[in-house]
Amino acid sequence: MSTGERLQVARNYLSLSQEAMAEAIGSKKRGYQDNERDRSVPGGKVIEGFVKLGINANWLLTGEGPMLTADLSPEEKPRECAVRSFAGDYGVDAERDVYAKQGMQSIEDAMPIVDGALSEAGLGVDKHWRRMIASWVAQYGFEGQHIKDLASLISSQAELANEFALIPGYNVEVSAGSGAFPNSEQPSRRLAFRHKWLRYKGLSEKDLVLVFSRGDSMEPTISDNNTLMIDTSQRELSDGAIYVIRVNSHLVVKRVQTLLNRDIMLISDNTAYHPETLKPEQLNDLEVIGKVVWIGKDV
Repeated sequence: MSTGERLQVARNYLSLSQEAMAEAIGSKKRGYQDNERDRSVPGGKVIEGFVKLGINANWLLTGEGPMLTADLSPEEKPRECAVRSFAGDYGVDAERDVYAKQGMQSIEDAMPIVDGALSEAGLGVDKHWRRMIASWVAQYGFEGQHIKDLASLISSQAELANEFALIPGYNVEVSAGSGAFPNSEQPSRRLAFRHKWLRYKGLSEKDLVLVFSRGDSMEPTISDNNTLMIDTSQRELSDGAIYVIRVNSHLVVKRVQTLLNRDIMLISDNTAYHPETLKPEQLNDLEVIGKVVWIGKDV
């Protein structure tokens, strides 16, 4: 399960919509949606918001341990207090003092250690991650190399998200069978594309999805089991372009042409298949899912 999937599981447990969740944790809706879709790495502020709502930060980040802080074992309680304190829950000060007497230093005392390790390694993290790392130092006595490794992982994830867009892929086959196109389902895979390339193509990652092709009707342009990138924002038909279209509950991928009499021709690149013509009165049965903007195929 990815970090984005765990965010969704936790949100569903809290019975909140994406909009309500974003508001509850002080995040922008679009940014939070990208976190859930694994298009961006959640920052410390997002993790902080979930901690305030009783979600275990360690589970969100790594998948380890229970989802709820209430289900933490007695051995894990000191860490819970540090994380809750980090999140601004100053009601745990008394509990934190108990653990401090057992040798756990405060987050404030750990800050110089964290800053020194980050400076030595030439690494930078945002203030929320910085404070969270300090809470782990306070709990577990992490030293220089542990801090550097953790900060390096956080920084590399952030750099990856800045460099690449992770486009979601779904187990949807076009040109064969029927079925609903994904809207809110979790993707089965993701492919990385550089943000720079998407901008060059005039594409926005929020509008892109990946599906599989089936059959040979679009040979040689599209082969069986090719991966198709669909831009769901481009639904106005343009002559000569290739679209994924739902016709009579079937998903097909076809080249289109608009005739003078307003008929729509669905054209297969494979000449063994005859074009199909749709009359204007039949267009109510046609839904344009999006334009094919990239094809992934074997050489």
